[in-house]
Amino acid sequence: MRFLAERHLWEGAAAFLAGLALWLYTGGVEVPAVELPKVGAVLMCTGGAQTGWGVYRSARRRAERRRALPGGPAGPGVSDRP
Repeated sequence: MRFLAERHLWEGAAAFLAGLALWLYTGGVEVPAVELPKVGAVLMCTGGAQTGWGVYRSARRRAERRRALPGGPAGPGVSDRP
């Protein structure tokens, strides 16, 4: 993966899907000290936040690239009028 934003997207999606699987399918499983559906809910929240952060970084990076291009919003050809 070339960019950090892309890595955030993939890792967030994987964490969300793993959390969803835990939340849906481990209701009857008993493990000492933790409740797997609650761990799944935490993983879903974490994965969703990480995916959102990846989307934000990707959009911000795309906007910065667009501004840096000639003829972009801040490039040559933009009117100097207020």
